[in-house]
Amino acid sequence: MIRTSTSIIALAVAFTLGGHATGPAPAAAQTVEGPRLSWDLSTWGAPRAFTKSVEVIAEQVAERTNGQFTITIHYAEAISPVRENLDGLQIGAFDMAQTCGFYHPGKNPLLVGLDLPFLPIPDLNVKQIVSDAYFQHPAIAAEAERWNAKLLYDGLLPQFEFFGVGDPPMELEDWSGKRVRTPGGVGRAMSLLGAVPTTVTPPEVYTSLDRGLLDAASFPYTYAHISYALHEISDWYTSNMSPGSASCPTLVSIDSWNALPDQYRELIEEIMPDAIEQLKVAYAEADETNFPIMREAGLEPIEYTDEQLARFREEGAQPIWDEWVAEQEAEGRPGEELLQLILDTAEAAQN
Repeated sequence: MIRTSTSIIALAVAFTLGGHATGPAPAAAQTVEGPRLSWDLSTWGAPRAFTKSVEVIAEQVAERTNGQFTITIHYAEAISPVRENLDGLQIGAFDMAQTCGFYHPGKNPLLVGLDLPFLPIPDLNVKQIVSDAYFQHPAIAAEAERWNAKLLYDGLLPQFEFFGVGDPPMELEDWSGKRVRTPGGVGRAMSLLGAVPTTVTPPEVYTSLDRGLLDAASFPYTYAHISYALHEISDWYTSNMSPGSASCPTLVSIDSWNALPDQYRELIEEIMPDAIEQLKVAYAEADETNFPIMREAGLEPIEYTDEQLARFREEGAQPIWDEWVAEQEAEGRPGEELLQLILDTAEAAQN
């Protein structure tokens, strides 16, 4: 019988609810003195809601140290392909990075437990609590450490939805045979509908849809679809499928972190709660901007009935959870314990 660590859950809930302050850093925030130091952070795509947190950290670190400590954000895979950001941290090519577990599940098979479909995570606040608890688990920390990486916080991606071209899938059966860009556990759920999932990287999605190599692509709804201009070439979108999300953490090189002066490490830790709150705000603001854009583009919204969604969830949740657990346990990894940690933490966060 699994006994989930209640201390991990309690710490995560307390930290998220009590330790994450809302709003910008106080105007009278104290200047931090220290040596001149420059870090590089690797990410992909253009500045958007997802990158808001690292932008806040970089801005406030520079401001609070009078420019002595700077973090340069390299967008658009400028210094590393997105699938190789873990490798870059491992060899010391840069100091920080953002990544998603589903880009390389073989490198982080436990991290993608957060990508399982239909987890009971209704909003970003609950997702933050669950992610914090998950990242604190020794097995998850050890998995990151193999890449010389320390997990700082999760990117809190909203629920995925699909933008697509061609005939809209008005019934769940209409997904059969459609080639879809969708990650990890969500991809497994879609395969139960007969779809053919793939993990095309974001910069490749527009071209793949435009050339007919894909029929539909899922992204966090709505900010990522518009960030990658999918509204320009899509015909329809799903509005309430909500099959799941993905874990896309911000990480730091352990070597770089350990080499930081104590006051700089404390400064980043002090700034992180505000950066995460501003990340949530950025997602909400993106929705306000994007819904009118989607209407103006003439996209057809697809809304499934409660009965259709209930059937999809019944077929696409527990069986895939069980399959993932069995895969992890077969490799000597604590899959059952980690899934129980997710479920217990999500329940505690909503009570």
